[in-house]
Amino acid sequence: MAFCNHNKQCLSFFYNQELRKCVLHRKLFYSSFAAPETFQQGWKYYSTQDGTETCSYGYTHYRYLEFCFRLRYGYTNLVGAKASCMSVGGHLSAINSTEKQDFMEHIMGGRPYGPVLIDGEKQQHNEWRQKDGSLLTYFNWYPDEPNGDGNCIQLCNDDKWCDVRCDLFQRVVYCCEV
Repeated sequence: MAFCNHNKQCLSFFYNQELRKCVLHRKLFYSSFAAPETFQQGWKYYSTQDGTETCSYGYTHYRYLEFCFRLRYGYTNLVGAKASCMSVGGHLSAINSTEKQDFMEHIMGGRPYGPVLIDGEKQQHNEWRQKDGSLLTYFNWYPDEPNGDGNCIQLCNDDKWCDVRCDLFQRVVYCCEV
């Protein structure tokens, strides 16, 4: 079990005491997200704990990129997702690097709904900015996107980005971070 706590990309693991085996994962498994099947009895699920208490209650520390996150989902739009994140002391996650894109794709695997809302809104002169005003410089647009459908961003097919209306209500998953 100690091996998992030393691997900065590990967020959870399954451990079988009888077999003395540990299976590391770079994601958490929630009841509504797909979990790996175990073919033998005796497997128990554990999530890595933030022993430094870096994160607020309910958040998980991703040591590899040094940020705290919390997954949420439901029927909402961008305004609702941002308000939901604020209600738990955070803000909607933005993707600002290849590593963060990889993390989001991985952590959202098996999600109950396809679209994933991320922070970023179109401004004048086709600039995309985060809520805090910082300019987005990393993009992972789907071919022929942005196509003018909206001024907000979500992960769409193959976890590529597409622009959507900010007021579009849909079943989504989103990540809050602090």
